[in-house]
Amino acid sequence: MPHDSLTVWKTLEFSSVTLEEFTRELMDFDTTIYHNGQWVQQGWTGFRAFDFGGEFGQQKAMAMMLEELRPLPQLIPDLKEIGFYVGSFNPMVDMVLKGRQAVQPPAVWHYLAVHGVKEDQPHTLRLRIAHDDGYVLTAVPVVAALMQYEEIRKPGLWMQGLIVEPVRFFDDMKRMGIHA
Repeated sequence: MPHDSLTVWKTLEFSSVTLEEFTRELMDFDTTIYHNGQWVQQGWTGFRAFDFGGEFGQQKAMAMMLEELRPLPQLIPDLKEIGFYVGSFNPMVDMVLKGRQAVQPPAVWHYLAVHGVKEDQPHTLRLRIAHDDGYVLTAVPVVAALMQYEEIRKPGLWMQGLIVEPVRFFDDMKRMGIHA
């Protein structure tokens, strides 16, 4: 993806309150994953290498707990491992914590790899979504979920990833410009 349309971080100004809040978030970063039937902390040394394919290739990423993951072992009892991993904190961390100016960030993307058994054979499913603008990649899934509101209509508070119809959800995001 072209990088010339991305925000140039070094041109942005952050207030001291924003920098303090970001630093506090990094200090409280939750690296929990589900492994061998239990939730465990990975810590700051819990990096894993993933092959993201294409222009991203092999990258290291660190576990980051998402509350949407917690109910999955009960919903899918055969799950052995669940983790959400993020990478590429370094430019922002360097800029905020060390006072360096950052270069343009890479395009924003999310990658899913699921390994399991299908029809008694090992099977892997991979899904990658991406966009040049991280704000767009944040907003479009919300809009795609809201597009299903009439069909969902269940009382109570629900997590987006656990209530949407996934095929329609990803099709709608693609129509709104998310690269799959």
